Amino acid sequence: MDKPFVRRLSDAEKDALLVDQAAMIARLVDRVTELEALVGKVRKNSSNSHQPPSQDGPGRQNRQDGGPGSKARKPRPSRPGVSRSLAAEPDRTERRFAEQCPHCETAVTAAEQHRRHGYDHIDLPVIRPVVTRVELFGGRCRCCGKRYRAAPPTGMLPGTPFGPGIRSLLAYLHHSHHVGFERLSRMLGEMFGLSISEGAIANSFRRMQAPLDKAGASIKAKLLTAPVIASDETTTRVDGTTHWQWVFHSDQAVLHQIVPSRGRAVAEQVLGDYRPEI
Repeated sequence: MDKPFVRRLSDAEKDALLVDQAAMIARLVDRVTELEALVGKVRKNSSNSHQPPSQDGPGRQNRQDGGPGSKARKPRPSRPGVSRSLAAEPDRTERRFAEQCPHCETAVTAAEQHRRHGYDHIDLPVIRPVVTRVELFGGRCRCCGKRYRAAPPTGMLPGTPFGPGIRSLLAYLHHSHHVGFERLSRMLGEMFGLSISEGAIANSFRRMQAPLDKAGASIKAKLLTAPVIASDETTTRVDGTTHWQWVFHSDQAVLHQIVPSRGRAVAEQVLGDYRPEI
């Protein structure tokens, strides 16, 4: 195959071409210099590169804040201030009257003053357990000769020093917020100054079993009067073993049952001989 004809430039033509190229480069450099003078040299910042905002420097911050070399930002619309509403029924009102004018120190009276400002100060009181010493008196009957003793106050039976308020708080924190026994003991000591051991907490929960069973029986009795009862179940863990939490629901009562079975026998045990309309 014949090679294509290639015309070679003469030395004079090469020199003329180099002169034209140099002139064009000079014109382009002048144009770039002119444009850079108009817009300024573009610097890398967080808006045009991957540079973090912390490296933008004070100049960039000034441009963002409306400083020199930046467009003025549109002012943000004002919004009405929002503050906490005053309590409808405060527990205590503290009225403070000025004794003298702070400007000229002239004495002033309460009669010539009116309320200029009002606000609520809210705080929790120091909560400490209330200890009631119960002393039961008695003796020996002069008629029959047998010993007798006065009955204890209602709700203050012997056997445990902790009343229903403490037991309710323990149950709420443990079952609703999943606070363990060790943290419960520490929490009551630090927050309320109440010394209670983990064993005492466990005993309190055991004593709650009977009243809770009674309440559950009352809920079940109300449930079995409903014409429509819905039920569902979901898994739960008891001592590391999978159990089922059943929920029986009517328009007046909700009954929870945690059992190791998902079978229909659970519903049959709850309903017994009662059959809803649906």
